[in-house]
Amino acid sequence: MPVIDSVVSIKNNFYAYPFISATRFGKLGQTSTIDPLLNDNKSSSTFHMGYGAYLIFELDKKMHLRMGGTINNMERNTFDVRINPLVAGTNYYRNITFKEGFSFISFVRLFENIEDITLKEELTNIEVPIELIYLLIDKDLG
Repeated sequence: MPVIDSVVSIKNNFYAYPFISATRFGKLGQTSTIDPLLNDNKSSSTFHMGYGAYLIFELDKKMHLRMGGTINNMERNTFDVRINPLVAGTNYYRNITFKEGFSFISFVRLFENIEDITLKEELTNIEVPIELIYLLIDKDLG
């Protein structure tokens, strides 16, 4: 739901719609985005502000073209992620990649014993939608 929204008419058939909205990244279906092994782990997410704008061009009374862009920054922590240095030869969590020059083996060697750590995910989602809208009914209902 937009926190700020306002429609600005640039010309009779051209509108701009800027917005700011609160977003929260959560577990959809109670599953981990990192690995199914982490589905039962406790996680938390924080609210972040998303923003963007749409441009709407009325082609005629019933047909509109809408295009724009949205940027959402999201953050989530997954707690109690088990790291076991005894199985250092295998990256047993899928979807975790390391920077060049660093590997799962070198990461696990930082630990002497089995430990639980917190994984912090930071995601940026950019959307660029283009929509063609056709009004079937040209009357207000109700």
